[in-house]
Formats: sequence, C-alpha cells, structure tokens
Amino acid sequence: MYKLMLVDDEDEVREGIEATVDFESCGFTLCAQATGAIDAIEKAGQFQPDVVFTDVHMPYMDGMEMISRLQEMYPTMKYIVLSGYDDFIYVKQALQRQVLDYLLKPLSAQGIMKVLRRVKEQLDEQARQRVDLEHLREKVEQEGLTVIFITHDTELAAAWADKIYRLEDTALVEKSAEEVL
Repeated sequence: MYKLMLVDDEDEVREGIEATVDFESCGFTLCAQATGAIDAIEKAGQFQPDVVFTDVHMPYMDGMEMISRLQEMYPTMKYIVLSGYDDFIYVKQALQRQVLDYLLKPLSAQGIMKVLRRVKEQLDEQARQRVDLEHLREKVEQEGLTVIFITHDTELAAAWADKIYRLEDTALVEKSAEEVL
C-alpha cells in the first residue's frame, strides 16, 4: 500500500473525502491529514507519504509553494492538486511542478478513486523500473562491465535495463535507443 497525505484548510472537505473515498481499494492508506501547507510540511517528514493530495488556495502558504518546498526535501513524492479555482495560472504552475493531476471541486468519491487507481498504476510502474535498474546494476557488477547511461526518461532507462538484463551472453552489444525500443 502507498501512503497518502490529505491537505486542505477546510475541515468539511477533508472529512468528506475521508468518509467517502475507499483509499484501501485504490491501494492507499491515509497516513496523515494536514490543515494547511505549514502543517503538511511538518507532517511530510514524520509520515513520509508517497502522494500528497492538496488544496491550492490555503492561508499563509498556497499549495503550489508547499509543493515546491516539499519537492526540494522529498524529490520522489508525488502530488495531486484539488482546487475550487479553474484558473489557468494554477494549472500552469501545477504542470511546471509535474503534478500528477489537477482536480476541480466539488469532487466525487468515484472521480477521486479513479485518479488514485491511475496514480497507483504509475507508482507501481516506477517501482518495477527501479527493480529493473537494480537488476542492471547487479548484472554490471557481476560481469565487470562499465555502463554509462544518462537520461531523464525513465521509460527509456527501463527499456535499456530490460534489454541488458535479458542478454544471455557477455558480449558487448551496442544498439541505439531506437533499436531497443
């Protein structure tokens, strides 16, 4: 199960989401709730959530600033934004921060659960890619090979890791990225 922290300054929103969303059926546990961005930053260190489900408009610090700060401290943490504002500036900021989804209030439990299931699939895929890369690292160490692979594209890295992991012989195989994919 992945851990999720819910952040919203409105008690009724937090309580409504907690009461109506079946987090466990989506692969999540609700590990913490925060009443605002400052509270969320403190609780993130304590609970280490995989996903932060946050409101945008909150007093003292908005959700986008909170996300920026958390990304500096916890680069693997993921974010889902909920907002009562259909404002392009917020959407643009969310995209720049690589937020997984931007949902508009009012929210339905089914809509939230659909998003959570999709996020779980993404997290599962990233976990598989980490395992593939670990297998690659082990193979390289066992065979005494040197591999230099620089990319920000995790799908490409996973494809290369899978290809190298499946090599039966220890011969040096050179292929372009296009040939692997």
